[in-house]
Amino acid sequence: MRILFVNDAPVIKYGLARGFVKKGCKVRIFPMWRINRNQQEIKLLQVLEEFKPDIVLAEGHSGLHQPALFNGIKKMRANLFYWAIEDPVHINWISMSYARHSKVVFTTAEECIEEYAKKGIRAETLLFACNPEFHWTTPPAKKYKHDIVFVGSNYDIRYDAARSIIMPFVERGYDIKVWGNWWQDKRRPVTIPDKYYGGILPYEDLPQVYSSAKIVLGVHCDDSSRTQTSMRTFEVLGCGAFYLTQYTKAHAHLFEYGKHLVWSRSREETLKIADYFLEREEERKTIATNGQRFVYQHHTYVDRAEKVLKVAQEVL
Repeated sequence: MRILFVNDAPVIKYGLARGFVKKGCKVRIFPMWRINRNQQEIKLLQVLEEFKPDIVLAEGHSGLHQPALFNGIKKMRANLFYWAIEDPVHINWISMSYARHSKVVFTTAEECIEEYAKKGIRAETLLFACNPEFHWTTPPAKKYKHDIVFVGSNYDIRYDAARSIIMPFVERGYDIKVWGNWWQDKRRPVTIPDKYYGGILPYEDLPQVYSSAKIVLGVHCDDSSRTQTSMRTFEVLGCGAFYLTQYTKAHAHLFEYGKHLVWSRSREETLKIADYFLEREEERKTIATNGQRFVYQHHTYVDRAEKVLKVAQEVL
């Protein structure tokens, strides 16, 4: 099959697109958002005419001009598949606007399938994953060697999780480094001092950061879904890192505590877990290795591409 992606985000470029390539598909990445808004539809039509994709795949909301995408799809009678990676938090604000124009919606939150069905939209579950050719264990890098790290932006919806998972280490002076947007924005209720801030991390450096740290932290926008996690979970495990994450139903459903990763429900538990494992390197390595093996076996982007292709055979 021929797959056209309309965004070049890392989750596509290093993730799902690579899964389709491994499955023998012809893949093209067309980052619409990088084109002037009044030229997006014109350029899209040119690409559709030239590449003739079987599937046009959009994800989340990459900043492209939605009418340009929807008009182009309609004019060329192309098949739009939408990956609703902002579910369940933004199902109404973001996902539904794409879903109404899509042949199929793939959602990270299985609970949302019923919501799409009520509107006559076919939906399937499609989680994030890892790409073993990118998310792997690298040699440690001196500049990234820290006891504890977190890579991710300071979203308002994650303030409570940050207070429970990240801030205890900042407030107590642990060897922690944080990368991402808005961590030093004084208008926000959660901020960190300069000494703990690493700036904006190039995605290409992610495996080195995770491979160089003793503990990688995880926070999430939703803790109620049985299947939705941030893509961080699969990336951290794919890199063979020890993962201490905020508790969510999805982590309890998808993974085994103490075998693949560990989770915390409070500030006190976060510090207790970290203090325990910082002193036990072999236990950390065993859990990290188990986690990596598990996601390599069950949660790769080849697995995700296979599911999309199976659904495509049913609906196209």
